[in-house]
Amino acid sequence: MAIQKVEFFLKGQTYQIPIESGRTYKKVIDAPGTTSWGETDHKYASQLKITDVAGNVTTIDKDDPTFGDKMMIRVVETEPPVITITSPAQGAYLGSNAVQVEFTVTDMESGVDPESISVKIDSGAEIKDGITKTPVSNGYKCSYTATVQNGSHTVKVNAADNDGNEAAEKTASFTIDTIAPTLNITSPPETLIANNQSLTVSGKTSPDCSVTIDLNSADQGAVTVDGTGQFSKAVSLSPGENVIKITATSLAGKTTTVTRVVTYDPDAPVVISIDISPNPVETGEQITITVEAVDE
Repeated sequence: MAIQKVEFFLKGQTYQIPIESGRTYKKVIDAPGTTSWGETDHKYASQLKITDVAGNVTTIDKDDPTFGDKMMIRVVETEPPVITITSPAQGAYLGSNAVQVEFTVTDMESGVDPESISVKIDSGAEIKDGITKTPVSNGYKCSYTATVQNGSHTVKVNAADNDGNEAAEKTASFTIDTIAPTLNITSPPETLIANNQSLTVSGKTSPDCSVTIDLNSADQGAVTVDGTGQFSKAVSLSPGENVIKITATSLAGKTTTVTRVVTYDPDAPVVISIDISPNPVETGEQITITVEAVDE
C-alpha cells in the first residue's frame, strides 16, 4: 500500500510534508519564534503522523522508544539579557571605601541564568560569590558590597540568559575620596576686633571643592573657588560678636569647617571728662592730666 499523507505537528502548527516518489519525505519549516526554555526538559515536543491510503496511521511522538528523542526540539532565543547599573552612578564621587554596587538583569524570553551574573572591579578577578539576587519580573535585582581604596575605579557587570546569550558588559566609573579637604583661612585672623562693618573672608582649599560661608547661622550665598582653590567673599558684620563658619566640601561629600569669631565695634570711645592741673602752670612745673572715658 502507498503512503497518502505525512503530517508534522509542532507548537500548535500542522505542517504537511509533500508526498513524492520514493520513501523519503522532506519539508523545510521555520522554527518557533520563541525559546523552548519554559517547556519540559527545555524542549518542544513534536509529533509525526503518517497515513497510508487504507487509513492506517503511524504516530511518532516523544514517547516513542525509537524516535522519541528526535521528536524533542530545542529552540533557543538570540536576544541577550539587559543589564542596568543603578549604583554607583557614572562619574560618582563616594566618601566611603565600602561601595554598594546595585544593578538589574532582565531577559524577556528564556530568563536570566543566575549563575552567570558577575561583578568585576577594575582589572580584578570575576566575582560571583556574595552577590545578592532578588527575583523581579523577567530577571533579578542584584547588589554587592565592594571594598576599594581611594582613587578612580570602574565596576563591570556581566550576565547571560538561560539560552546562553551573553549580555553586553555594563560599566560605571567612580571615584573614592575618604579624606576631608584642606582648608586654610587667611582672613579674618582669629579673635579679630574690627571697626569696619565690611569684612572679606578669604582662604584656600582644593580646587574641586565647594565652599560655603555662614555668618551668625545665615548662609552668605555663592562662593567662587578658582582653579587654584583660592576664594574670597565680602560679608557684612553686626555690632558685637560675629561667628563665621567656613566649610569646604569635597565632591565625595567630605567636609572641613573652620570657625572665626570677629567682634565688630563701630563706636568710638566717649570722653566723659578731662582735667589738666595745675593750669596755669609755671615753667618746668609738672602737669597732671586726668581723663575719664568709656568705650562700650
